[in-house]
Amino acid sequence: MGKSVGNLSLVEKVGQMFMIGLDGFMPDETIMELIQKYKIGGFVIYENNVQSAEQLLRLINSLKTMNAGNVVPLFIAVSQEGGRANVIPSEIRKIPAIKYIVSDADKNLVYEASKQTGRMLKAFGINMNFWPVLDLGGTVDGKPLGDRCIGTNTTIVSSYGLQMINALNEENIIAIPKYFPGHGTTKNKGVDFVIPSTNKSIQKLEQTDIVPFKSAIDAKVDGMMVGHINLARLNLFAPATLSYKVVTRLLKERYGYNGVVIADDLTNISVDIQYGIKASTRKAILAGCDLMIIKDAKKVKSALEDVAKQIRNGNLDSQEIDLRVQKILDLKDKFNLKDEEITEIDIKTLNEETELLIKRVVR
Repeated sequence: MGKSVGNLSLVEKVGQMFMIGLDGFMPDETIMELIQKYKIGGFVIYENNVQSAEQLLRLINSLKTMNAGNVVPLFIAVSQEGGRANVIPSEIRKIPAIKYIVSDADKNLVYEASKQTGRMLKAFGINMNFWPVLDLGGTVDGKPLGDRCIGTNTTIVSSYGLQMINALNEENIIAIPKYFPGHGTTKNKGVDFVIPSTNKSIQKLEQTDIVPFKSAIDAKVDGMMVGHINLARLNLFAPATLSYKVVTRLLKERYGYNGVVIADDLTNISVDIQYGIKASTRKAILAGCDLMIIKDAKKVKSALEDVAKQIRNGNLDSQEIDLRVQKILDLKDKFNLKDEEITEIDIKTLNEETELLIKRVVR
């Protein structure tokens, strides 16, 4: 029998809807308060939180220990893509970026590299990966996604994307493909603080950028990250993360997606500078997002308290919130998440396995 939202307090419900970043290499008093008082749902570990394998393991174990008194275990997430998008510490041999893994000559290499990525994450007690990138090339905030993308052919990206999702799941890692509805045709001319935008029609996007995401949706992927992308034909100014037309009308209703919808970091400067954390959080929930990422831990408390206030005042539907939180609880139950500490990591074996994969990569 899984956990029921009916047994959670309002504070616990609201906390489950947030995943947050942290400053430094170990939890501080702010993080302790957010776990023990505000019952936060999970953490995202970034590259600037990682010094070494030993330190990363201590960090994750510390977060789990702090959460031990709470009813619901933590999501511990990273964006571990390989290549330049790498969070795992330097003692662990790095898997090349996905562009170099995709090979006509070795059809199993993507699947096996994704399995190995899952084994690396599981070794540290990480249970969620924001990967694969299903965008068809393009740029994010003026920077090319480049080798982070599988390719530009919709069939190839769809096929390999599903392999990557399945491989991570087999290692009990929750795979979260990103960035719906896709950056491939967005333009912003590299201007800071501007949300990438596309003027293509939905009909055009459904023949290109959205195809790999639709394949993942049809395969019932557990979660989906929505990106800060403006579909100008649908919603002239708002990013997809804050757009009801994109998240609810398109993703949930038109495509029938019932998994957990995650809003990309709401402290991203292009969003935060326009909306502020309270308004962006509220708009993300109203748009249909179930789980919000806030990288800047200092801004989390005001967002949590504002959401609770909006629910109490009736500005956010409490029954709808219950449905969203139950999805989150069900996902944690499905992957049998536990706040169990890990005592040691077999770095030697991990590196030997990775080295065998790397020898098969043809650049």
